[in-house]
Amino acid sequence: MRNTFLNTVIAGVILTGCLINNTATAGLIDRGNGMIYDDVQNITWMQDTNYAKTSGYDADGRMNWSDSVAWAGQLEFGGYDDWRLFNASPVCESGDFNCTGNELGHLFYNDFGLEAGDLVGDAAGDPEFDLFSNIEVIYWTADWYDGSYVPGRSNNAWTFVNMGGMQNGYNISAEFHTWAVRDGDVANAIPEPTSVAILSLGLFGLMFSRRSSK
Repeated sequence: MRNTFLNTVIAGVILTGCLINNTATAGLIDRGNGMIYDDVQNITWMQDTNYAKTSGYDADGRMNWSDSVAWAGQLEFGGYDDWRLFNASPVCESGDFNCTGNELGHLFYNDFGLEAGDLVGDAAGDPEFDLFSNIEVIYWTADWYDGSYVPGRSNNAWTFVNMGGMQNGYNISAEFHTWAVRDGDVANAIPEPTSVAILSLGLFGLMFSRRSSK
């Protein structure tokens, strides 16, 4: 009877651990403290997508490209100081849609489930979209635009346009919003749910063994 009970408990704990682990790798994971982890791209997004404004750094959060890069470079948030603007690589041609290689493009099309021509607000109500706050229309990327697609526009940088899901190049003097990301997961020091389940199982087994031996 005791063996049957113990086997049932073990199976239940293992199953729970597996279910928790599957939930923890569902694409976008709220790590708390204003940070959202993307386990597909292995990057951590700031939950507040206009933090430059809400933090008081800039009146409306709109800056030229150079100031945007500088803002991300000096940013300290959540105990990390390695924030950056999201990447546009691999780049598409200017004005192209469906650029899912772009880190924000991946979020727009794959995580928010939008299509070319959709407005980012169309995703309202989607659980992954609702993880974020203050999503704006146009964001600077970290990447310089080489002007090869539009002659005479070499003084540009790449942006991603949430109004339609388009990647485009704009003159670096224009003012758009900024959205910071960092590489990797901010929760690496936190035990994985499966590990917690195994540890709990071990403690339970030890307690059961001691009780049985009395």
